[in-house]
Amino acid sequence: VVAEQLASPAALLWVLFMGVAWAAAVAGMAVDRERGQIRARLDKVGGGAYATRVQLGEGTLLAVYVAAQATSTSSLTTLGKLLVLVDGASLGLVLALLALTTCTNLASSIVAAVKINQATFIPMASCGSLVLNQATGLLLWGDGRTVRSWLSYAGVHVLILLGTYELSSADLCEHIRQRRSRAAETSLS
Repeated sequence: VVAEQLASPAALLWVLFMGVAWAAAVAGMAVDRERGQIRARLDKVGGGAYATRVQLGEGTLLAVYVAAQATSTSSLTTLGKLLVLVDGASLGLVLALLALTTCTNLASSIVAAVKINQATFIPMASCGSLVLNQATGLLLWGDGRTVRSWLSYAGVHVLILLGTYELSSADLCEHIRQRRSRAAETSLS
């Protein structure tokens, strides 16, 4: 039953999505690292006059490192479960993927701790991990077969997400207000 579930079109599409999301997050981390090195060189040469041109924005940094954390955390859970279900060459592949996602998880945690406000990052990464784990359970592992009340299932997840948002320093309403204000200013110019 597990092999059939893992070979379903929904499961394969989900694995593809997670792989692409993980690769995009790792690419974003690499760009951030490279741009940080460029900025350091510019600081030495030109006194930092061009530093703001090569840095990723705060929102982009948050998105990159939240994606890295969420995809690697969710993948680690799935790969850990797969360890007992595979053998031979498949076991080698799972171990290699486990090593890659562990490195991604560790590296993104360390860099995010230095570059990003943790009062925003940790709750956002937790929410991202929760949503990806929920989707992975439903699409990859067939958790939907055991859900008795979809309203309760969705409600519990929404409550956890709202509680985590409430504890964070993120203010989505203020962000939307500022974005609309900037858009109105731009359209008036």
